[in-house]
Amino acid sequence: MLKHCIVLFIATLLLAGCVGKRKHLEMISSLQKQHEAETGALRGELDAANKSIHDLTLELVGQKGANEALLTTQDKLQQRIDDLQAEIDRLKNNVSNQQESFGAELQMKEKELAVCSQRIANISGLLADWSKGMESVAEEIRTALAEEPADLLAIEAKDGNVTVVMFEKLLFKPGSTSKVENGALKPLETIAEVVKSHPELSVRIVGHTDNQPVPRKSLESWDYSLLRAGTVVKVLTEEFDLGPNRVIAAGKSEFEPRTSNETAEGRAQNRRVEVIIQQSEDILVRDIRRVLAP
Repeated sequence: MLKHCIVLFIATLLLAGCVGKRKHLEMISSLQKQHEAETGALRGELDAANKSIHDLTLELVGQKGANEALLTTQDKLQQRIDDLQAEIDRLKNNVSNQQESFGAELQMKEKELAVCSQRIANISGLLADWSKGMESVAEEIRTALAEEPADLLAIEAKDGNVTVVMFEKLLFKPGSTSKVENGALKPLETIAEVVKSHPELSVRIVGHTDNQPVPRKSLESWDYSLLRAGTVVKVLTEEFDLGPNRVIAAGKSEFEPRTSNETAEGRAQNRRVEVIIQQSEDILVRDIRRVLAP
């Protein structure tokens, strides 16, 4: 546009000789105004361009700062991720080590459990054999005394023992404590022979009364029951050769009744001597210790 103005100005000079001075001045003034207007417009455009450049520069600087901030944040986040991954790896390693430790301990406990289970099984087998042995003893006595009346004698197997209950009318006359009746000798001999054939057995003789005063006023029921038990012991040891070290006597008076004392029949059941055949506890303890030995 500036080149166009110069051409017009030169053309104006060439026409100077043909145009009047006044008209020439008007033309120059017009051209100057047009030039100034165009120059002002160009300055405006230049200022606008400079402003745009400035704004773009600021924006670029701002974006650069934001990018740097983002990069810094990204670096921090990546470091945090790396730290967390390292912690996860450490925890995994700890868990793995603990699992190995727990696994070894579990195997050890399982072995201990297997040993204990085997020992329990062995003891259960031992007790089962013990019980079977006593059942065999009970059956042996039942067979030998099968003809004895039930109201005179009873044979019971319970709590790992065999008990031969001998009622008063089989053993003693009323009020007697020192002499066993002849009818009781066969059962007592049978008991002695069975016990002698089983070295592991021992015998406890227990006398019992009912709740009535004993016929012998000079004796209390405790003494009365014990004296009767002692007399049975003498028969077993002196007449039938059962070792004294395998027999013991006891008296329980009226305090372990077999049934109610309200009737005469009940009281007759309670006046009795019990011959309790049992296996030696020492032998049982020895066998259990053998089973529990490492």
